[in-house]
Amino acid sequence: MGYAYSEPDVAADPDPRLQPRTALGQTGANQWYGQLEAGYRFDVGTSAQAFVTPFARLQAYTGTQNAFTETGAQSLNLSVAQQTTTSLRSVLGATLGGSMDLGWRERLALQLRLGWSHEYADVRRPVAATLAGAPALPFTTYGISPTRDGVLLGFGANTAIADATSIYLRYEATCAMKATSPASTAHTPSPPACA
Repeated sequence: MGYAYSEPDVAADPDPRLQPRTALGQTGANQWYGQLEAGYRFDVGTSAQAFVTPFARLQAYTGTQNAFTETGAQSLNLSVAQQTTTSLRSVLGATLGGSMDLGWRERLALQLRLGWSHEYADVRRPVAATLAGAPALPFTTYGISPTRDGVLLGFGANTAIADATSIYLRYEATCAMKATSPASTAHTPSPPACA
């Protein structure tokens, strides 16, 4: 489970055919997210220490963006209402892994993850707004809706490089018809302090 707060800046040129002006805005967003995953490892028993781990994952997210009003574009400034976006996604898949002896301190462990993801929450992304020059005429526009189903692809590698120190690389992406959501990490943790 986690929490994040962001303060994105917005800049737009409302209409290039009109007098040049730039609408500027700033908002804040509170984001809560969490994930549960379970699986069971089946060892294949080869010299590569191969294994297969079927898994199921459930991910939840909610983000609320504060309302904001642009400045700098006079009657074309937007006043955007507060909006909340939610996601509830499952992933069913499997991790395939093994290790290779390259003559290093430890074997190099490799993993490949494949899965199918499905979004259960509403995928519409409405934005309600009004123009400063016409505050009595609110309107709603819709952003690109994510696809409900996607393919999870992932790769990982890790090995020990010293006592109590490992290095690893991980990449995971969910690919769908309209969007890709990549995430990667590379890390060399410090050895733990001994008491």
